[in-house]
Amino acid sequence: MNEFVNLLRLLKEIGNTYSSQYHRHIEACFDLSVISRLLATACIVKSKVFSALPQYIAQSLEDTSLIDAPLKEIKHLRTGSHLAARDVLHKKTDWLKTLCPAVFILAIWACVLFVIDPRGEFMVNDDWGYVKSLQALAEHGKVIATGWGHGGPALIVHILWGWLFSSLFGYSMTTLRVSVLVMGVLGSFSLYFLLCSIKLPRYLALLGTLTLILNPLFLSQNFTFMTDITFTSLAAMSLLVLHLGVEKDRYSIIYAGLTLATASILTRQIGIVIPLAFMASCWLTPQGRRLGSLRMTIAALFITFVPWLAWESFLSATGSTPVTHHEVFNNIVGQFIKKGWCDYLAFIFSQLFQVALCYSVFLVSPLVILFSSIWLQKRSATRAILLYFSFAALFEAAILGGILRPPVVFFKNVITNFGIGPLLFKDTYLLHQERLTALPASIYYLLIILTIPMLIFVLTLMVGFIQRLFRRGDISFIGLLSLLSSILYLGIITLTGFHDRYLIPVCLFFIIWILTELKRHPESPSYASLAAALVLLAANGAFAIAGTHDLMATKRAALKAHNYLLLDLKVNPCHVDGGFEFNGYHCYQQNFEAKPRLSWWWVDREDYLVALGTLPEYDTVKTYPIERWLGSDGAIYLLKPIHP
Repeated sequence: MNEFVNLLRLLKEIGNTYSSQYHRHIEACFDLSVISRLLATACIVKSKVFSALPQYIAQSLEDTSLIDAPLKEIKHLRTGSHLAARDVLHKKTDWLKTLCPAVFILAIWACVLFVIDPRGEFMVNDDWGYVKSLQALAEHGKVIATGWGHGGPALIVHILWGWLFSSLFGYSMTTLRVSVLVMGVLGSFSLYFLLCSIKLPRYLALLGTLTLILNPLFLSQNFTFMTDITFTSLAAMSLLVLHLGVEKDRYSIIYAGLTLATASILTRQIGIVIPLAFMASCWLTPQGRRLGSLRMTIAALFITFVPWLAWESFLSATGSTPVTHHEVFNNIVGQFIKKGWCDYLAFIFSQLFQVALCYSVFLVSPLVILFSSIWLQKRSATRAILLYFSFAALFEAAILGGILRPPVVFFKNVITNFGIGPLLFKDTYLLHQERLTALPASIYYLLIILTIPMLIFVLTLMVGFIQRLFRRGDISFIGLLSLLSSILYLGIITLTGFHDRYLIPVCLFFIIWILTELKRHPESPSYASLAAALVLLAANGAFAIAGTHDLMATKRAALKAHNYLLLDLKVNPCHVDGGFEFNGYHCYQQNFEAKPRLSWWWVDREDYLVALGTLPEYDTVKTYPIERWLGSDGAIYLLKPIHP
């Protein structure tokens, strides 16, 4: 303790002596990281530091490079023990710098869990089909259809992950949702450590990780038993391990990364984009060629494709649903035959640019906006942006003045107008009754106006990246791997059709690629662009948290109505229209034919209807209130037909 006091007194004395002449350098000397390293060094080398410290600090006032790496420049400590102590301290401080943001990420997850209660024995979206598959495997040792309808995801890794948690903590829907939440936390940490490993500043690694966590699609799916989070997290782990293996030239680590890619494929077949992108990167980059392009290609094919094809053959042999029987797989040819050349190309353009890329770019906008200072350095770009926003202001004024009334259209099926869903009840999903507070058209088109220039910039950045690849080969391996993964992934889902939640992996790939590109620029993001990034991040996060909270509150209210029908009234569940998830879990039939005036989701008879509002020709039996954070409060209505 006396050594610390003496050290602080010495620093204060030097500060008073040199403050007028070297004010800027003294501020640098008192930087927290410098002082912490000096204090820590004093603990290890004790009094010998004090013999060198005055001369070191005096020298550092004239040479600011010493301030940037104070431990490295203590030239008076020449003995082996002193150098060893310096190296240990360097590693410890780096570890602490990495750990503090990681603790902050964990705190963010804790706050999200505190605000959004994951408990409740209800299904969300398609996860009832995966629950039935898990129950069949755990209770009867059978592998049944991996999804409802014609085909489904590979699913086995997702099912085994849920089965592990059920075995440890007991089966319940809450346990299964917790298993997905744990996978989401692991995926976010994998992304953070990946971004740190490419030598990004810690604040950018943290910003990139929070951009994924607070993504409305990513956050909401953590509170389901859907496969999206399991797949995305396994993809993040695979990219991290592959990157480390390539950087260290360690084949064993690369093989581990490819094994994680196989796990992602055995969750959703579209995970094949990772080994495909990896093989291409091994041929196109110096790092990949150094490892042996042919060797890596053979390893990727053997480690990833062989287990996947074996699993698909097993599904086919047991009468389950291999990928070749999947409905979306057949859409590639079916859509083309149905629409013809012109309509099909228009459909592809709309799916790719108007939906997939616009959604993805907006969801990673906190990172794209960091390039704003780079855009504005070019006068032509500045003039184009000013002209664009002048016309955009006129368009917004026309909407606000009632001159234009453009439609507000959201792509299916998680982000709704205005909240998080899907809300799969008869009144909202089939009869299209508006039960939520709608987003004003002016705000909706303002978001589109902000997204379009960012989309153009991302496409320009992508073109420049590809040009550098073929001109000089000056490309990072992980940057190319993530970009190729996103391109292949977008190409597949554009051809087969998709929901908005399918874009979660694209956001992951974009985050990695965009930050590797940002790292190339010598200048740091401006304070203005950082402030704009934080505003966008906060807006995305607020919507994601509030919308997911409202969705879970709606599901809990619907659960009360379902329990009243099943437990109190002893009603046959197939004689109730309780919504898609309820009837899917209780009444699913492969070749079911919907009855006139009834919902298509396996309703045999409509003795009761669960809805988000009243309907003509129905009496209200009970209501269950919902406290919403977005818009006005609502309720679940238990209705009974007046004329059955």
